[in-house]
Amino acid sequence: MSSRASWPDHGQPNHEYSDMLKAKLDAALARESKLVHDRDTLLERQKLLTLEFEHRLVNSLQIVASLLSMQSRTSGSPEAAAQLSDAALRVAGISRVHRQLHLLDHQVNVNFRLYIMQLCADLSALLFHNNQKRSVLVTGNDGFLPVATAIPLGFIVSELVTNSAKYTEGSIVVHVADTPEAHSLSVSDEGLGLPDG
Repeated sequence: MSSRASWPDHGQPNHEYSDMLKAKLDAALARESKLVHDRDTLLERQKLLTLEFEHRLVNSLQIVASLLSMQSRTSGSPEAAAQLSDAALRVAGISRVHRQLHLLDHQVNVNFRLYIMQLCADLSALLFHNNQKRSVLVTGNDGFLPVATAIPLGFIVSELVTNSAKYTEGSIVVHVADTPEAHSLSVSDEGLGLPDG
């Protein structure tokens, strides 16, 4: 019975065996490199498709707003014209808010207070365009957040401000604070709040 040793007794490697290992390693690395390349290609394609979808959505909202505005101008009923004009303003406002929420897609960090100020200006125009007694105020100081954190927070602020506009009177205050220890965000209004307990 005999077997060929990979490492001869005199301590020299078996070149045939090491060449085979190198070939297998090279093949494994090539497969891994292709998988990484394929993954990166798919991620880039997904990103482009998402951006294209967002662009088309905003354009579609603007088209709807334009159609509503045209209908309001040709309506024979003043009441219907006012309702159509109001709907056009609201759809246009939604388009602006949506665009604002996704303007950060190509950035890494953002000045969060400025971002929230721009977002709330659009929300205020959308929600209170005919009411001079109501507004959305943004207070606090500048601070930078990763875009991956800022965008979801923007959606949360949008939802909270919209709810406050529906169910309370008066102004809505969004406070943004940045300290060395922490970031904080609050949305308050002049409503009664939840009952105690």
